[in-house]
Amino acid sequence: MKSALHSLSPPEDGGIVYISEGTNTMGISRSVFPVEYSRLRLDAGSYATMGVGLGYTIDAHEAYNGLTAEASWGTSSRKKIVAIEGDRAFGFNGMEVETMARFQMDVLIFVINNGGINFGDSNSSEDWLKK
Repeated sequence: MKSALHSLSPPEDGGIVYISEGTNTMGISRSVFPVEYSRLRLDAGSYATMGVGLGYTIDAHEAYNGLTAEASWGTSSRKKIVAIEGDRAFGFNGMEVETMARFQMDVLIFVINNGGINFGDSNSSEDWLKK
């Protein structure tokens, strides 16, 4: 995923806005996807509040690619909007995808299965595999 996104838009070009949500997913995405300019990463902040990620995705799309983006930022260059969501975080606001589809927003959403990052209530990977 990282090499594909960087080949589309190198970090130094500032062409991608990253939105991340979910405790582990947000922390990992901060270290994997560097940003070189301000206002190119939106996430839930220190307390990892869930339920804001896809709303932020809509906001970022409109801020950088919407009808008033050129007037607001003084540029006509569009930005790619990439949301990296943990599976639980996605569950809090997954219905926002319908809004994105209805308004034909070109955003990319990755939903990370947190079973691959942590094991929930299991004490070991073997216990998790038994479930």
